[in-house]
Amino acid sequence: MKLAILYQQSEPPAKDGIKELVKIKEDCVAASQALKIKGLVRIDCREDKNGVFEIFDFNAKPNITGGVRPHRKNQDCLTMTAARAAGLTYRDLLLKMLGTAWTV
Repeated sequence: MKLAILYQQSEPPAKDGIKELVKIKEDCVAASQALKIKGLVRIDCREDKNGVFEIFDFNAKPNITGGVRPHRKNQDCLTMTAARAAGLTYRDLLLKMLGTAWTV
């Protein structure tokens, strides 16, 4: 399972906040496994005033648009931004999604 952390604020947490980021990544993996998530999911987390990150939303059907539309070449969705941070191109992301499909 590959995770990428994105920041909505202007700067990532200070170096002393790294252990909190490691913990929330572990929490996200554990929650995904507990929920038996098999496909793409975006997990939204928020940092409280004490620097503790909490999971508050699972987006099982996140927006997956990439910066491929002529009038939005430089505008990726959060899912694509995370995929790029994990080393995937838009094509890689779509192929990976297709590769995880299962039949019933």
